[in-house]
Amino acid sequence: MPMPLNESRLLGNAPLSNAPFAPRFLITHLALPAGAALIISSLLMDGGGDFWVADHLYRLQGSRWALRDAWLTSNLLHRGGKNLSTFLAIAVAATCIWGACPNFCVNGSDFN
Repeated sequence: MPMPLNESRLLGNAPLSNAPFAPRFLITHLALPAGAALIISSLLMDGGGDFWVADHLYRLQGSRWALRDAWLTSNLLHRGGKNLSTFLAIAVAATCIWGACPNFCVNGSDFN
């Protein structure tokens, strides 16, 4: 039999404002980094910064893509990235389906 959730056991003597998911924690560890990443990504993509970075990397490699056929770039970044993207898309679709029909997914064919 599962034990009931006891918040005081999880938090100890810490006040609620020091809880792991207090609003200040979420702002400093989630909202600010996500906002910074969004702004930097927007500036790089809209301002042509991605081409600027790629151009400088190209020049650093002697005006040729030295890592074009390297294992790191061809297998890990391209194939691995494609496989990870496919896996995450399937996971998101499965989560959406599971969220849309929680009674069916939890209780089998019981539609109560």
